[in-house]
Amino acid sequence: MRKILLDSSQKKLLKIIKDNSYTRLDTEEIMNYIDVTYPQAITNKLKQLENKWYIRRDNNWNYIALDEPIEELFYFPLIWFAQCWNLVKSNIYDINYLDTFPFPTKELNISSNEDIKNYFFTRAKGESMLPVIKENDIVLIKIQNDISPADNTLVIHNWRPKIKRVFYDEKNHVYTLISLNPQFPEMEISKPDDELLVIGVVKKVISSH
Repeated sequence: MRKILLDSSQKKLLKIIKDNSYTRLDTEEIMNYIDVTYPQAITNKLKQLENKWYIRRDNNWNYIALDEPIEELFYFPLIWFAQCWNLVKSNIYDINYLDTFPFPTKELNISSNEDIKNYFFTRAKGESMLPVIKENDIVLIKIQNDISPADNTLVIHNWRPKIKRVFYDEKNHVYTLISLNPQFPEMEISKPDDELLVIGVVKKVISSH
C-alpha cells in the first residue's frame, strides 16, 4: 500500500498529532495552525488523513499517527490453547498455527505492521472465566509482559494455559491467580515450585453465543 501525498494543512495537522499536541490545542488554535477558516475543515482534514492511512483512533478514541500503512482487515493467527506454550520461546508467526481470524484493525490500538504481530486470537475453554468469557468465545490476546492486577491475562501455569487476573505480593514473593469466575478459588503460586509464565493480556472478546 502506498501513502498518498498530503496538502499543507494535512501535513500540519499530522505534525501536531505526531507531537501529541493535538489534544492540548483548542479549535481556534488548530484552525490558525493549519490555515483553515472554519471548524468543519478540521474534521474534514482528519477524515482525509484517516482515508489516506496516516492516522487512526485508538481504543480511547484519540488520534494516533501510523508509522506505515496498515490493512483495514487483518487475518490474525488463531492459536489453540495447546499451542500457546510455543509463544514462550518462539515468534508468533514462526509457530504452526491452525487457522486465521479476520478482524478490523481500526478497533485496535495498533500503529504499525510490527505492532500488529503482537496480537493473536485463541478460543476459550472451560468455565473458570464466566461470566466475562464463555466456552468457545474467541479471545484477542496482545503479547506483553507488563500487566496489572486488573488485566485479564493469559498465563502458562505448570504447562497449562489459563486466563486469570495476576496479583504479585512483593513482600512475600508470591503470585496469586484469581479466576474471572468467583466460584473458582484463588491459587497461590510460589516460584520456583510452580512454573508461571505471562503470555499477554486480553484485548477483545468475541462471543460465540
